[in-house]
Amino acid sequence: MRSLYLPVVLFILLLIVLLIAAGFKTWTGRVRLSFRRVWQVTGVYLALLLASLAVFYALAASGKAETLPVPKVPGEGGENEYDRILGDYYDALFEGRIEEYQGAELLGKWDFNYPGRRLLVRTAEERPYYGIIAVEEKAADDGRVEAKYYTVSLGGGDLFPVNPPEVKLAGEVLEIALPQRKEFMTLCFCQDFTSAQFTGKGLANIGNYHIYYGDHQVLYLKIPRGLEIDTDASTEHSVTFIER
Repeated sequence: MRSLYLPVVLFILLLIVLLIAAGFKTWTGRVRLSFRRVWQVTGVYLALLLASLAVFYALAASGKAETLPVPKVPGEGGENEYDRILGDYYDALFEGRIEEYQGAELLGKWDFNYPGRRLLVRTAEERPYYGIIAVEEKAADDGRVEAKYYTVSLGGGDLFPVNPPEVKLAGEVLEIALPQRKEFMTLCFCQDFTSAQFTGKGLANIGNYHIYYGDHQVLYLKIPRGLEIDTDASTEHSVTFIER
C-alpha cells in the first residue's frame, strides 16, 4: 500500500522544488518564464494533486474498516460504560455465574472423564499462563472435568479476533496448549495529502501487533467434588477457586 503511494508523494515534492527553482531563476533574470507557461506548470501541479487524492482514497478503501467501541467518559454521561461492563463480567465470574452471564462469550469447551483424585494443571512447554484459571468444585463426584473458555463481549467487531488455546487431558495432567501468536498491521488514514498541505494532519499511523490471547479471558474449570488441583511454575499464579 505504502509502496504505491510514496512515488506519488515524491514526484509532487520534486515538482515543488522545480517550481521554486524556476521562480528563483526568473527573479534573478537568468530565465524568463511567460505568464502562460507558469499557468501550465501550475495546472499540471493541480492535476497531480487531484490524482494523488484519488489514489489515496482508492488505497484506503481497499482495506477493511472497523469501528471500535468508544466508552463514555466519566462526567459526560454518568458511569464509564467500559468499566461497568468489565465489572459485571468479573462479578459474574467470582460469584460463579459466568455460565449464565449474557455478557460472557464462550470461545471453546471441553469435557473429560477423570476418575483420579489429583489433577495437575499446567501449560505445554511450561510457557507462563497470564490469564485466569477459575476452578469451581461441583456438588457431586461425577468423575468429569469440564473446561470452558470465556471472554467478555465489548463490541467493536472482530478487528482483533480472540485466539483461544487448546485443552487436553493426558493421564493425570490437564494441559493447556497456548496458541501461536497472530500478527496484525494497522494503517490509519488520517487525511489525504492534498488537504494535509493546509491542515498538517496527513500522517498515517502504522502499527504492528503480536497477539497471543487477549485481555479478560478466563479458563473456567468445573471439577468433581474432592478432586485436588496441583499447579507448576506455569500456572501457580493463575489458579483461583470459585465459591458459590
